Amino acid sequence: MSFFIFLVVAAPIAAATVFGAGRARDRTTAVAICVAGAAAVMIIDGVFHVRFYADDSFITLRYARNLADGNGPVWNPGERVEGYTSFAWMALLAGMYRVGFDLEDASLVLSYTAMAGTLAAVAGVWSLWRDSERPAQIIDRPATLATALLLTGVSAPVVVWGFSGMETPLAACLLTAGAFLLLREQRDGGVPYSALVFAAGAMTRPEFLPVAAATAAWLALAGWRADPRAALRRALLWSGVFAAAYVPYFAWRYAYYGYIFPNTYYVKVGNDQLTLERGLSYLYTHGSMALLLPLMLGVAVAAAALPRVARDHARYILLIATLWLVVVVVEGGDAFSHGRFLMPVIPLVTLAGVAGIATALDAAVAGRRALGAVALAAATAAALSLAQASTAGDREFGRRAIADWRDSGELLAARVPEGYTVGVFAAGAIPYYSQLPSLDLLGLTDETIAHSPSLATASTIPAHEKANTEYVLTEARPEIIIIGGVGFQPELRSTITAAGATIGIPAYSTLVTDPRTWELYQMSALRLGARWLNFLQRKDTLGTFRPDWTEDE
Repeated sequence: MSFFIFLVVAAPIAAATVFGAGRARDRTTAVAICVAGAAAVMIIDGVFHVRFYADDSFITLRYARNLADGNGPVWNPGERVEGYTSFAWMALLAGMYRVGFDLEDASLVLSYTAMAGTLAAVAGVWSLWRDSERPAQIIDRPATLATALLLTGVSAPVVVWGFSGMETPLAACLLTAGAFLLLREQRDGGVPYSALVFAAGAMTRPEFLPVAAATAAWLALAGWRADPRAALRRALLWSGVFAAAYVPYFAWRYAYYGYIFPNTYYVKVGNDQLTLERGLSYLYTHGSMALLLPLMLGVAVAAAALPRVARDHARYILLIATLWLVVVVVEGGDAFSHGRFLMPVIPLVTLAGVAGIATALDAAVAGRRALGAVALAAATAAALSLAQASTAGDREFGRRAIADWRDSGELLAARVPEGYTVGVFAAGAIPYYSQLPSLDLLGLTDETIAHSPSLATASTIPAHEKANTEYVLTEARPEIIIIGGVGFQPELRSTITAAGATIGIPAYSTLVTDPRTWELYQMSALRLGARWLNFLQRKDTLGTFRPDWTEDE
């Protein structure tokens, strides 16, 4: 679906959502209209317009398949390396695979469910703001909720990563639902189910751990003036429930994998100035695309100017969103575009931000009609900006790459002898579809490379700085290394070597410029329809596997 067609289809739905919510006879109907309309716009944008599925999703899918098949949560059977980020996402996928779902389909079904749950949780937070003891406020109007949900539904990070096959939608759902439950529990009391949701979140994304700690502190401080002992008991109970769910899981994964942090942490996170600079750049670049700065300013206004209940909620949202963003900066961001790491906080930030901006406009503009016109113009401009941001050309490139790598994996499965190890720089669709033992040359799923020294410079790609050519050539010794990708003609050694100097991936450049590589390997290729799959082939394997083309011949 083109961007123009998306606008033609989505704009009337958005307008009908705002109009219908405003004319609804009761609050429940208004909420249902807002959630349904925003979900429709989000799905049209993410599923039919953007249509992005991440190659890295196949890493978790391979782990899930191995778990479901009885091999354990491993990349290669017999090798315990925690190369996935999200245990909860992987476990859910494995369960769906066991009952008959295709893993790609399962990831999308879970994504749709999680994103719908996220919108519903946002609406739940808004519903908590109504107070019968005070006059109606601008934030009580369904149009405020409709604007926030529609902005969420066209946010580039949301529509790109919400349906990418990654764990991001689950993280967004758990963060939003956990916040809703926590705020409702503060009002009504009862069992702290929010602690269980945050524990599930901590099994989904590492950013949940500091957020959970801040939440426990928030509970203690929020009621300290009124009743210090009760506030402390509430915070300790919440922490105890969280620990009861999370600590056994942590003990298991530490015993199983042997490290405090996942293998991906050792690949991606560095304790140096360069990491922080990249994190700040990541926050600025992708935060700008998501209008994060004006929205966070709106949250700050909400935390200072909203009525009491909503103000307290906005302060909590400001706390956890700020902490989440700080952790993302410390992590150094991500190599992917469109703010994958930022996406989970966007729904809550958008709700509180819109509420704050609407409150400021309400104070500054005379008359409800003028306010409505200004708010509608601002929302339309922001929505168009965010929707346009989701049309970046790398989404089309990604779709073509996934198709090529899927075909390549199936070709290797059909042609390469069983037991061959395939070295890859893109450890996604090729290992998943080939089902052959695989060596991730970037280290996400390899312990040795992940714990090797970083070769990061200002020009290297984030999360692609680890390399260990010595280990690859003398110990791992994969029979095949996918290099050069899919092209209309076989690649030559000279082309591959020249590319190594400019590609910004140390694992690639050190491999192709090492003389030992060309003593042990040669350029080979297999026919892939009208094109060629290029790779390095270990020379001593020619007796057991003959490709369709070799440079040395």
